[in-house]
Parts: sequence; structure tokens; C-alpha cells
Amino acid sequence: MSSIGLDLGSTEFRSIRITNGRFVGRKIPAFYCVLDDKSSNRRLLEQAQIPYATAKEALIVIGEAALELSTLIHCPVIPVMLEGRLPWNDPVGRQVCVIMIEALVPGAEQTGSHCAISRSPLMEKEKGDSSNFLNKILELRGYEVDALDSGTAVILAELQHYDFSGLAIVVGAESVSVSLSHFGKPIFKQAYKQGFRSIEQRFSLNRHRYLWDSQGNQYLDMQSIKNWLQSSDVSLTKPKTGDELWIAEQCENLVRSALDSMLTDLIKASKQGQFRNRLPVVISGGAAKLQGFDSIVENVLGKSGVPIRTHEAFKSSLDPYSVAKGLLVNSSLQEQSNFSNTQRVA
Repeated sequence: MSSIGLDLGSTEFRSIRITNGRFVGRKIPAFYCVLDDKSSNRRLLEQAQIPYATAKEALIVIGEAALELSTLIHCPVIPVMLEGRLPWNDPVGRQVCVIMIEALVPGAEQTGSHCAISRSPLMEKEKGDSSNFLNKILELRGYEVDALDSGTAVILAELQHYDFSGLAIVVGAESVSVSLSHFGKPIFKQAYKQGFRSIEQRFSLNRHRYLWDSQGNQYLDMQSIKNWLQSSDVSLTKPKTGDELWIAEQCENLVRSALDSMLTDLIKASKQGQFRNRLPVVISGGAAKLQGFDSIVENVLGKSGVPIRTHEAFKSSLDPYSVAKGLLVNSSLQEQSNFSNTQRVA
């Protein structure tokens, strides 16, 4: 069977599967640009060798090409996922979503193949159209669809040496997800409705980082902030500049606010597990890449009042594919379970 894991992140869509005994990962930035369908814009894109699609008298540029176009002509990029939700009620957003998923998920080679998708607690609260839209895309590719929260997926990917028991904190662009598992059984999962993108936006506003498009419209220069954070040796524990200190303080506030919002439920859940040993804490997501972010999480956890004894927090070794790898593990387990049930019935 051809199981696959599909991680629908707020900044990047990623998939991972096994082909000929090897892991194959793919990823696409979850952004797009929209231009008027004019001959001048078509010539610009063709001369720059930027691929595009068409929809409703508009030219759509997707993924890496959208980021390239944004820097070329100063047009804002549009995130596919807004507040952790799919654009099921936006025709252009829907088309972009379909194109991205089809690029990441090949058609199933066998019946009974599973595709496990990441679904944050924010998405789980949605009913109807959004879930149906996503399921239909994947069912047309030949897959049975399973859903799993990103934190539990990270636990499946990273904590096999701890009997899949531990705490996962996934700091995404739109939310902070926290999951707790005991021997592979999820006993807690929640999401805080703010993520690292809110820090980037506030930084852009505070530092007056703006760009203007060809029509004179002003928008935040978010990409330059991302490039700075990704390409320089920004340290959260030993900040060298006022900008680094500001980012460090905001990261600490974000993690503290997320844990505070979940504290009562997390305390109740921790009693269910009857944990006797110290638990590992694995951190994933874009912010986890920043130097010293794990130390911030340790510090906040130690003062949070959560009655769980933990090891030192560590960053996922599989990023950016940690969630997708856990989803692949989950889809493989689902296929094995269904196969075993079929054999017993026969």
C-alpha cells in the first residue's frame, strides 16, 4: 500500500512517503500571489520564467514562485491557511489548495491506501465544508483519509525510544499546539490561537518595515523578517541587539500565554497518565529553529505549575518533516490495522 503523511502547515505544506524503501519528502511554501490577467503581467511572468495558473480573470503564482515574484515586483503574498483554517469559501484559495495538494500527493497505487493529514484543534472545531473539501481532494487521489493533531504526530515521529510517552509543543505560524501522550495514547491536545506569525507582524509594525506595491498600497515586509530570523545567528538566550532581545521576550510571552491558557485542563490530563518517570519534551515548528528557543520552553515549563516532571526540552531532529513523518507512521498503522481486521474476517 502507498500510505502518506500530509502536513498542512500555515507557512508550508509538506508530504512524506516511502518509495522503494526510501523516505521521499516534498514541500511547498503555503503562499500565493494574485495579478490581474493582463498581457503585460503575462509577459512579465513568462520573461522571468515564473510559472502561473489562471482563475477568474486573475493570474495565480504559487509557492516558491510567489515568494520570488513578491521580491521582484513588490506584491504581497497571501497565505493559503488563515488562522489555521483552509480557504473552503474562497474560490481562488480553494484552487491554490488543490494544486498544492496534487503536487505533494501522488495518486494512490493501491486500494486501501491511507493519507493522514495534520488537523490542528482549531480545524477540528470546524464542521462541514472545510473538512469535506479536504477529504474530497484526497479521496479523488485514491486515499482513505485519517486526521491527527500535529503534536501527537510529533510524538509518534520522535519519541519511539520513550514508548511514545511525552509532551510535544509545536509552535506554528498561527497557533501553539500542545499534546501529551502516554504509551502512544493521546490524553491531551489543545491549541492556543496565536503563533509565531503574530510576533513577526508586531515586529514589522514596531520597526516600521513596510513595502509598497505598484499601485502604492502599503503592506508589511514580512519576508525580510523571516529572512533575518532564518539566515542570521539570532540568539534568544544571549541576545546581541535590541531586536534580538525583543524577539526573545515575545517568544517567552507566547509560550507562557499558551501554557497558561491550557493549565487547568493540562493538570487534569496529567493525572490520567500516572506518570512515574520524567517525560521528554519535544519542540517542533518554525520558531523551534531559533537558537535558545528550547531553553525558553524549559524555563517557562518550570514556572508554569504543570505537575509533570520533564527531561530537558529538545528540538525535533526531523524538522521540517517531523509532523509529516508522524502522520506517515499513523497512516501506516491504520493500514496495518485494517489489513489485520480483513484477515480475521476472512
